[in-house]
Amino acid sequence: DIHWGDHDQKTIEANYEMIEYFRPRRLFLHDFLNGHSVNPHERQDTIKRARAFEDGRLSIETELKEANKELSRIAKAMKNKDVYVVASNHPFFLERYLDRAEYSSEPWNLEIALKLGSVLLEGKDPVETGIRMMGTLPNNVRFLKLHNDLKVEGWQLASHGHKGSSGARGSVRSRE
Repeated sequence: DIHWGDHDQKTIEANYEMIEYFRPRRLFLHDFLNGHSVNPHERQDTIKRARAFEDGRLSIETELKEANKELSRIAKAMKNKDVYVVASNHPFFLERYLDRAEYSSEPWNLEIALKLGSVLLEGKDPVETGIRMMGTLPNNVRFLKLHNDLKVEGWQLASHGHKGSSGARGSVRSRE
């Protein structure tokens, strides 16, 4: 499990070195989409958000484009072995943002948010759809849903662990 998230370039390059060194048969990415453009924990931090806006980090479209580019690079580094994007709490930031129509006060995100809101209304994953909207992904990329079950040698790898039954916090016992 390698966390890409919102790391500096040195950390990201170290992740590629690990892929090359360990040559995993499959790769599971948790919190792959960091969600910095729609982070609910920073909505009230005006100064922090002003700086993020100046740095171009509040654009959903930019974040999705970067995710598409990086996911394509990861898939290529995996040499056609499966890359799984695990349903995690950070990507759910986008779903929450869309559900609460928070884009209504962010005109720079309006167009993409309306498209993704329509996707969410259809019951589809706005993160997967959004990343795919930004360009073709290699065939070895798989997006896992919240309740997918994928075990390897008895270990549940399809669960990020942030959700339990009936919306409770996740644990090994509740996930089983």
